[in-house]
Amino acid sequence: MNTLSNFQPVKTASAYACQHLSASARIFLHAYQLPPTPVSTSPVSTSIHIPFPCHMLSCLWHTFSNNVQEGVSMSSPHSPVFEALLPTPFGPMVALASDAVLECLYFADQPHPPTLSHLPASRLPALFLSSGSSPAARVLQATSRWLDSYFAGENPTASLVAVSSPASTVAQAVFSHLAAIPLGQTTTYQALAHEVEVSTGKSTSARGVASVLAHNPVLLLRPCHRVVASSGALSGYAGGVERKRELLTLERT
Repeated sequence: MNTLSNFQPVKTASAYACQHLSASARIFLHAYQLPPTPVSTSPVSTSIHIPFPCHMLSCLWHTFSNNVQEGVSMSSPHSPVFEALLPTPFGPMVALASDAVLECLYFADQPHPPTLSHLPASRLPALFLSSGSSPAARVLQATSRWLDSYFAGENPTASLVAVSSPASTVAQAVFSHLAAIPLGQTTTYQALAHEVEVSTGKSTSARGVASVLAHNPVLLLRPCHRVVASSGALSGYAGGVERKRELLTLERT
């Protein structure tokens, strides 16, 4: 029986969203006829849960064994990257974790998903972290719990999830000051640029800050949706301007 064709919850991480997953995740979903994770419009748990027959594990593992093994480096100097699709009331989000840090968190329907050159192209579905004991599993679980709390209207601290640090000193300063913006409040690109310039001693423009935020690979945890134009206009957002508006509305209610 083709489970995908018979799986029709009210809302799902659609095929359109699944197309934004890596090839390995798509192979897993489609080759074994497993439904995408349902997405509810009400606050629900975003815990990672992909039902699968246990006997498939060795078969699936063999498929990827030439590229990656959990806890063992690949042929490249990179650590394995694990991928999970996490449902939220605002649409499914893709989370990528390597070692003990979150590398990416973005909406699955983004027209331009983040690309990080230091990450390997090969990805493994979170299925391979079923034990929950590896560092990457703990990061994805912590991310899932953070999203639960955030969309329930709470104000979870970003420190609950270990996030990969950017190499650029300016980008580090931008994200550091970004984290200090209170829930539901906003600042401007110009004001943020001034704060970064004061803290780093490096000349920083509003355009430079906007460029850093446009390439923010970890949405929500790094709340770039709280930065607006000097005119008050919402300006751009990787997850979409309308979603940016809805996130601010959520935080203010």
